[in-house]
Amino acid sequence: MTAGIRTVSLRFHYYVALSTLIFIICTQTESHASSHITLPSIRYRSQPVTISVADHGATGGGVHYDTESIQSAIDACWSAGGGRVVFPPGKYLTATVFLKSGVVLEVQKNATILGGTRLEDYPAEQSRWYVVLAEDAEDVGITGGGEINGQGLEFVVRFDERKNVMVSWNQTGACSGDECRPRLVGFIRSRNVRVWDVHLNEPAYWCLHLVQCDNTYIHDMSIYGDFNTPNNDGIDIDDSNNTVITRCNINTGDDAICPKTYDGPLYNLTATNSWIRTKSSAIKLGSASWFEFKGLLFNNITIVDSHRGLGLQIRDGGNVSDITFSNINITTRYYDPSWWGRAEPIYVTTCPRDNTSSTGSISNLLFVNITATSENGVFLSGSKSGRLSNLKFLNVDLNYKRWTSYDDGLVDYRPGCQGLVNRSSAGFMMEHIVEVAPLATTMVVVVSWWGQQLVDGVVVVLWTALRLAKDDDDGDGDKDDDDDAGALKDLAKPNINPWIPGASNRREQLNWALQRLSIRNAQAHIFTGPNCALRFSSTKQF
Repeated sequence: MTAGIRTVSLRFHYYVALSTLIFIICTQTESHASSHITLPSIRYRSQPVTISVADHGATGGGVHYDTESIQSAIDACWSAGGGRVVFPPGKYLTATVFLKSGVVLEVQKNATILGGTRLEDYPAEQSRWYVVLAEDAEDVGITGGGEINGQGLEFVVRFDERKNVMVSWNQTGACSGDECRPRLVGFIRSRNVRVWDVHLNEPAYWCLHLVQCDNTYIHDMSIYGDFNTPNNDGIDIDDSNNTVITRCNINTGDDAICPKTYDGPLYNLTATNSWIRTKSSAIKLGSASWFEFKGLLFNNITIVDSHRGLGLQIRDGGNVSDITFSNINITTRYYDPSWWGRAEPIYVTTCPRDNTSSTGSISNLLFVNITATSENGVFLSGSKSGRLSNLKFLNVDLNYKRWTSYDDGLVDYRPGCQGLVNRSSAGFMMEHIVEVAPLATTMVVVVSWWGQQLVDGVVVVLWTALRLAKDDDDGDGDKDDDDDAGALKDLAKPNINPWIPGASNRREQLNWALQRLSIRNAQAHIFTGPNCALRFSSTKQF
């Protein structure tokens, strides 16, 4: 490997019997699975009917609008007691169409529903700008093997390899900046929703949006959005309960799976067996976070070529608890800093959005069987009024490697908070933390440089030592107390290779090692739980 490539490996090995680990994983999974989410069966008021949009006058030529014909077929299906509205092969250009209870859209293979690109194609209220919209509906779905396409590239004002400049329909002031564009598919205040075997492509804005829905099952489908288009999220789940996402392929510019809480809590979300690529965050809780998130499970997910892997971005006072991330493979890299994210494989933050916002708490997070290759480290950040507590890392393997030419050294608190801060990157950066396990009171630290072992010893990590002993921690009245750092040096008794650059004594060498783990404003009991091994290796100085 050339000197121009930097690789760092950080491994946590949790020493428990295999049977115990299996029990922990299984019981954690069962606790989330006990939310009684089942595959919804579409219920019809009578014997279901099948109606073709072609029988209601749709041409499928992709030039003339088929809106009236599509809506007529949906209305007829609903009036008959429910069933399927079929789109034969063709291209069906349409303004907003409204899906009704008991109706499933069957967009057949080689059929495409094309969203209109004119402001007049959408309702007056910006909150209802969707190509396909179901409101206050039950037993609704979309399937068929075909495509719904929002023609997102038609909304680009200027193409830019960093980030496209987009059209803004902000004439009414209903939304801000270039976020005034239509979404693709929306379900609002709906129950028993099912979306499967369909391709949702090129959204102009958010792709699939659930708002205050209950019992939703999204499976065996794909989402594709232009990689340079901002705000073209994959799946946004707002204030919704009992949601399952499984066997999905999501490849988009902005956040891929994004739970939010605007007007109510979000409970019991399970996302499994999926593949994600995004220029933003693959999984992101927030940033809209006024209410509680609880009981979420993300399992068996592959994240590739993304700007951020697993993210919690709490900004509005909502509390987050009982979240599990398990069996996840992550690759994160740097992109242009105009996109939120700094290649963090794991990113957990809570801080007020602005001076009018309150601060939420984050607790009881479990990260188990996580493997990541990334250009940056893990970032865990609470705030003075919103701490992180009880974060557990079991069998986590993080490998750091630089392969893009973007600058590092920036810490991303956006939105709000401190914004982008010029600060050195770290393998594991933490601040305002109450408790993290299994990072333990007693740890084994191994540091190597160019294959040479530098530090190998048992270390008791103290807050004051990691703060370079700037506070009086032993009560002797010395505000610039140096004793704890010295005690740390004596306790560790490391076997130190003498040629660490810039290190003239054992303490400097040990501090060099500990600085690879960046901890600020953390309580003294940050490290709790059983012993673990903490390993760093490097082919180049940080």
